[in-house]
Amino acid sequence: MFGWQGKILRIDLSRKNIETLPLSERDRLHFIGGRGVNVRILFDEVKQGTDALDPANCLIFGSGPLTGTLAPGAGRFNVTTKSPIGFLGDSNCGGHWAPQLKYAGFDHLVITGKAEKPVFLFINNGKAELIDAEELWGMDTWQTQRRIRKRFNDPRVEVACIGQAGENLVRFASVRTSLKRSAGRTGTGAVMGSKNLKAIVVRGTQGVKIADPKKLMMAVKKCTEPLKLLSMHRGFRAGESAGTYGFLWDLHQINSKLGTKHHQAANWEDADKLAPAIFHQRYRTKMLGCFSCPVQCMPRFRITEGNFAGLYGEGPEFESVASFGSMCLNTDLESVLSASELANQYGLDCGSTGRVIGLAMELFEEKIITEKDIGFSLQWGDSEAILKMVELIAHRKGFGDVLADGELRAARAIGGGAEKYALTIKGLEFHESFRGSGAGHALAHSTSTRGSDHLRSSHHAEHSLRPADAERFYGYQEAADRTVYDHKEEQVVYNEYNSAMADMLEVCKFFSHWATPFMIGADLFAELFSAVTGVDISGKGLLRAAERAYNVERAFIVREGVRRKDDYPPEREFIDPLPPGPWPRMPGSILDRQKYDALLTAYYKAHGWSEKDGIPTRKTLEALELADVADVLDQSLSKKL
Repeated sequence: MFGWQGKILRIDLSRKNIETLPLSERDRLHFIGGRGVNVRILFDEVKQGTDALDPANCLIFGSGPLTGTLAPGAGRFNVTTKSPIGFLGDSNCGGHWAPQLKYAGFDHLVITGKAEKPVFLFINNGKAELIDAEELWGMDTWQTQRRIRKRFNDPRVEVACIGQAGENLVRFASVRTSLKRSAGRTGTGAVMGSKNLKAIVVRGTQGVKIADPKKLMMAVKKCTEPLKLLSMHRGFRAGESAGTYGFLWDLHQINSKLGTKHHQAANWEDADKLAPAIFHQRYRTKMLGCFSCPVQCMPRFRITEGNFAGLYGEGPEFESVASFGSMCLNTDLESVLSASELANQYGLDCGSTGRVIGLAMELFEEKIITEKDIGFSLQWGDSEAILKMVELIAHRKGFGDVLADGELRAARAIGGGAEKYALTIKGLEFHESFRGSGAGHALAHSTSTRGSDHLRSSHHAEHSLRPADAERFYGYQEAADRTVYDHKEEQVVYNEYNSAMADMLEVCKFFSHWATPFMIGADLFAELFSAVTGVDISGKGLLRAAERAYNVERAFIVREGVRRKDDYPPEREFIDPLPPGPWPRMPGSILDRQKYDALLTAYYKAHGWSEKDGIPTRKTLEALELADVADVLDQSLSKKL
């Protein structure tokens, strides 16, 4: 077999049972790998209504057919589960862990049950065993990786693990590898912790068989030009705009997307105090990248003097700086870097952590909670209070125990009108404001199958394409106009499939049309795929497989209760105009509810789902060869009638 290893490793922690099963031809050809195969397994094996932290929930790790090859950015994996904070838990992660899993002989891991005491899983060239991890329990993610590498006396073993946040079942805990690579946002780390699984350690030397090495090298060379452009915009050649922080900070500020003061605003008058140039000039030491990455977009940094002397890390991502900076009005860059690294070590999702702290600050400002409730003052911009709260959340201590359940559950527990201020979509913390950024953005983030998110789909044309380029790629200039609602569903659906395709192949989606139509398209990805696997497929064929996977995701969350009401932005986006800021904005600076309603209906129709609630229809599912999914969905819906 070429590309795939053709094996799934299944681990029942309760029974201490480990077995190897084949990766079926259906799954290889219909769902490709990674995110696609993962969600198919999740849909089939997790019963409707299963609690995310129940041992019966599955925790699934998946590589892709390109993982571990010379295809650009082919070092990624997905972690998929029922989410403890929303509905679908699915996160994509980079680094070097996934190639080692492939080289060890497996495409996917399916983990069920709960160990009696903490364990870690060790996979080495086709063999797997569970090893006592009690000495690791209580360690952060950095300590855990160092201790495991020391134990095996092998710096090349790769470790995916949880920190204290996952152990303490913080609902937005993440699975971590290396210093900051994260399967974040949807609480995968909490599910791993609920199973008493501290880490998954992989080591392999088996390699990946390539069907046509010469054809692969020709396809890789075709990728060179667009990726060279990317490396100059946000990679190692980009200077002070390197990395997502360097590239996106000013872009979000200009485009009224910078989450500020818990989304009370979308621009920040103090944004320059956290300017990426300061970080790159003072603290950056080098640029690194994931496996098989020609772009190298990850800065390493170190602080050598002052209160945070000795602090080092990888990143930060834009999301970390926005969460611990503008979201909380914190102008102290060094404390922002410290909060980010604390979150990385504890295994907290940076995005949700900064946002729940922002929620607490807004509730404190509104006097819904007081110093007596929290144990200390929680004023906007208080960097010491932010750092303290990060620790309390990770350890579920004091008021941190309340916030550790996420904005929605925390607000319900607090009461007194707090729910009005909880900004979530499908339970997941609100990513960024849409009032100034455009209708396409609002639709993409709000309909995301895992909750408020840009990585399922986004409408980058509204902010990064000229009208002429929008017409060239999408057929009409208004695709680049954020004030227009009509037809935005077309680009959102297109980006959904491009994002899913990248996650199924397990390549970096920043290299794909999800990011910009100037990057690698489906036809070239099909060339890479065919060269590696020997399976003849077109770009349309890959996108069709992505459509199939996306429909299974939608069927899963519909089965778990998602309906039309869950595909809307928070109420604030419709009723609270953005305050005056330093940059011009679209007229009105709020979303038009009537136009959004119409756009959402058009989006459902574009997918072939029911216009009322976005439920995948039998006709659509059968056309995608998913009649069995339609059967399950029909049964689940009939139970609720």
